[in-house]
Amino acid sequence: MSEQAVMWAGQIGPDAITIPGEPQRLRSAADGLERLCEQLETVAQQLKDADADEARRGRTVRSLSRIAQQTGRVLTSDVERLRQVHGAVTQEADLLDEAQGGLQEARRRWRQARQDLRAALSNGGGGGRAGQGGAGEGGGGQHRDAEAVIDRVDHNVAQQHEGPFQRLAGLAFTSAGGGRGEPHAMLVDAEADQAITAYRREVSAILEDVVESMRRVRRVDDDLAGLLPREDRAQLVAAPVNPQQGSPETAAISLPEDIRTVGQQVQDGARTLEDVVGQLREVRLSIREGRMLPESERIGSMEGFQRDWTAHLEELCEDLRHAKSAANDIADQLAELDERGAQQVRRSLREG
Repeated sequence: MSEQAVMWAGQIGPDAITIPGEPQRLRSAADGLERLCEQLETVAQQLKDADADEARRGRTVRSLSRIAQQTGRVLTSDVERLRQVHGAVTQEADLLDEAQGGLQEARRRWRQARQDLRAALSNGGGGGRAGQGGAGEGGGGQHRDAEAVIDRVDHNVAQQHEGPFQRLAGLAFTSAGGGRGEPHAMLVDAEADQAITAYRREVSAILEDVVESMRRVRRVDDDLAGLLPREDRAQLVAAPVNPQQGSPETAAISLPEDIRTVGQQVQDGARTLEDVVGQLREVRLSIREGRMLPESERIGSMEGFQRDWTAHLEELCEDLRHAKSAANDIADQLAELDERGAQQVRRSLREG
């Protein structure tokens, strides 16, 4: 990870461990996705039902209905895809909430381990520095020695987990000084040495628990990232046509009112899709802000999700609008022909 991508979490210790992301923002995104799916399901069914009575369905109505139903099938596939995204977003919110909730216990364990180590070093082990004598420094020297040991152990253990923290959360730690400098020699007995070893193991276990909780979130986030790209529309349009549409065509001619009725259903579907497009930005921002991402990866992320889905739904809107416009023109022409026919009949009667 580049230096610019690292966020310094602060001095190594309980308060420095953190996990980025906002579960509540993810849940807000899940709610938004649920609303989108409900709207798309409704408009998909409306478009599938867009048709006239079979007994008087002419070729124009039949073609218009076929376009509407084909779009409805595409939207049904879109809903399935978005529900998968919804499921991944919800799962990440739950795991992220659990991981961040576990930080309080991790910090408590770390603070308790520090207290235990200080107590062990003050009870006879590590009372002084080599060549200086422990008794000469008294309690202040013991305290400084204990803090130096804590800093050195914290630094060494943090180095072992630095890769996962930077990779998963973009976090790095600073040291109070003892860990990154040359440690002074300390006189410690076997009991103090055991206490230091126990502290090292406990801090390592604490950090490993935090890292593992982040790995669980990341696995789901990777699944979410794989679901965000939208499937190629061309694959979805290839769905089989309703068998009823393949039945022998009748000799009926589409009535202008039937054409306008189906055209209006198509227009209503386009308006709903426009409304859905207007909601995509807020869903994108909620997912972006909620995901467990290093800050450098969060900036600019998720733009493809909004761009691809907007382009897809706007393309469907345009198809529906063109179909509606063509239907209106045909309905007007049929009505005009009908009126011209009536005028000719009336003229022939007068001339006869």
